[in-house]
Amino acid sequence: MTRPGHHRPLGTFRKMRLYDAVIAPKCDEVCVELACLGGDPDECQRAYRVAGVEETRDPSRFRLLLERIEYATAVPDWTFYPIPKAAA
Repeated sequence: MTRPGHHRPLGTFRKMRLYDAVIAPKCDEVCVELACLGGDPDECQRAYRVAGVEETRDPSRFRLLLERIEYATAVPDWTFYPIPKAAA
């Protein structure tokens, strides 16, 4: 069973590591979370605005600060799916 939305209210922040990025993310881009690779965004219904980008030593990895925004009005620039820390 999927749960629409997210337990964090709109306007709150989360940190995320981005691996194997082809293009560096930019502030104010909108991203939508997928439940799994190739998944349906409507299944997860989580949207974020990139509020900060921290570069790392590896040019394909970044640390992002994401602000939770309303999913229904989000027009995503890109999508992502979470990978558990043990697998990353």
